[in-house]
Amino acid sequence: MPDLTTVLAIVGFAVLAGVVVVAYKTLLPLTVDTSRSGEPDPERIGAVRAGRLLAYGTPGGRIGDMTLTPWMLEVWVYDTGLVVKPRFVPAAAIPRSEIRAVRVTNRIEVDHAARERPSPVIVGVKRDSVLGTALLTLAPE
Repeated sequence: MPDLTTVLAIVGFAVLAGVVVVAYKTLLPLTVDTSRSGEPDPERIGAVRAGRLLAYGTPGGRIGDMTLTPWMLEVWVYDTGLVVKPRFVPAAAIPRSEIRAVRVTNRIEVDHAARERPSPVIVGVKRDSVLGTALLTLAPE
């Protein structure tokens, strides 16, 4: 039979894990600026996802004031635009028609006019990666 110290340690760890999950699910979404539009529009996401998928990745990056480490940001690049989804936050679409510029620094910056997320969306990939090459195809001509 486990002693009281072991039981308290297990219960304490479970409570701490629960607090972390609740914090991520409630506080992290508040750091994403959705004040311009409210909730992301599923119809816009569906319209972008109707295109041909060029690349998918889980790089690190930055959206507004939120910096995301690798695996905390999902990025889908379609020929019709871009869908970004930070973990624990709803996905948002950036249609190709609303992309103003795609710049290359030590990462790739997508300047856009989409209303769901602040601009620019910074994706931490190199220019010659699969995801980087796909992002560069979205640059306006």
